[in-house]
Amino acid sequence: MSIVYGYDLKNGIDDPILRLATDAIDEAKKVYHLGALALNTFPVLLKIPRWFPGGGFHDYAEKYKKMTHEMRDRPFDNAMDEMKDGKAKASLVHDMTERYGEGFDGEALRGAAGTSLAGKPLPSSLGV
Repeated sequence: MSIVYGYDLKNGIDDPILRLATDAIDEAKKVYHLGALALNTFPVLLKIPRWFPGGGFHDYAEKYKKMTHEMRDRPFDNAMDEMKDGKAKASLVHDMTERYGEGFDGEALRGAAGTSLAGKPLPSSLGV
């Protein structure tokens, strides 16, 4: 979090952004076990309506999508707000934004930063 966003955990394992990330990662594990492979193998299953038996995955997918977008956006937006206020610490987001300015694709940076957060297991010393 510090390297990518310049964000220091404020409440250890109870930090809201850390909790958001761990919850989204836990949900990602469930997606895999709940049949993501079946949906990828048989995309026609995506056409099952919500009301039809077995169509409840649409609601779950919508919830998971919101969680992952918040996991990606919240720390990024926090880093950008700190930059605007002149309080930003050195970080990937800060350095890339400063280096490339307006010509840089902010959505690509937002996605790359979010992926790095989701792709690295959280330290076991945090108890998560």
